[in-house]
Amino acid sequence: DDKQTQAAVDAGLLREIAPLAGHSKQSIRKEACWTASNVTAGTKEQIGTFLAMPKLVETVIECARSGEWNVRKEAAWCLANICTGGGSEHIQCLVEREKVLPVLFDLLTVGDIKINELILTALDHILFVSPSEYGILVDECGGLDILEDMQEIDSERVYEKVVTLIEKYFGDEGDDENVAPNITETGDAFKFQKPTNVFTGGNFSLTN
Repeated sequence: DDKQTQAAVDAGLLREIAPLAGHSKQSIRKEACWTASNVTAGTKEQIGTFLAMPKLVETVIECARSGEWNVRKEAAWCLANICTGGGSEHIQCLVEREKVLPVLFDLLTVGDIKINELILTALDHILFVSPSEYGILVDECGGLDILEDMQEIDSERVYEKVVTLIEKYFGDEGDDENVAPNITETGDAFKFQKPTNVFTGGNFSLTN
């Protein structure tokens, strides 16, 4: 319930769980990330409040990056919720300020089918915000290679999601590779414009 979540956030819930997400005890880290995932599953305003606490965000991302798998899964849900339920400015915060893409692709290599479906859906939302710019970041972090390898996975649903992502955002790569580029009368190949950012504000900053 969003109202109950908001009441907990207003009471300082996120400040309390921030140190717990980095606790030495595995079970406490897991519960802290689970609690954070409930906040990011809420409204866009609640997602913005979460992202306005960089230290907590960084700790959750670190939980997703390494450690016990049951902790990583809860952190993965927390991050994926931001991508699927947040606005473009929230996704930009994760990708540009927090550099989250390598972490998401690393989660895909573990082989957990449910988490694979979750992360692939999150990546679809991320790439939708800025297909060209974020597509380059995906390629640079080795993400496209991971997606191509995942076409061999023994899950029809994951396979379909992977193929859809590749065709939707990377389908032009390699197409007509033997065809010369179009040339203008001046001899210059057509140039692509850099996509414009779509910042819409919020209570957080894209820079630390």
